[in-house]
Amino acid sequence: MFVGSLRLKLLINGSRTLKDKRQVVRSILDTVRSRRNVAAAEVGSLDNTSVAELGFATVNGQMNKVRESVDWIVNFIQDNYDLEILEQEITVY
Repeated sequence: MFVGSLRLKLLINGSRTLKDKRQVVRSILDTVRSRRNVAAAEVGSLDNTSVAELGFATVNGQMNKVRESVDWIVNFIQDNYDLEILEQEITVY
């Protein structure tokens, strides 16, 4: 069994209030959860209006499937949201 974890620190462009931020964060988390079999949550920077820290975790019997899911999440977020990835930490074991 292999476990993959991903932590992203994101700068959300155009977010001026916590409501703006939460709308983007909820969209990301809900969409990723529905399209991939992963656990997802906001894990830091909760009171910052333009920075979000998100964590994702997945488990699979094949390491390449775990890595594929983690890579898909990063690419999906970059391609579909107006934000910048400030930090990215991937662990597969």
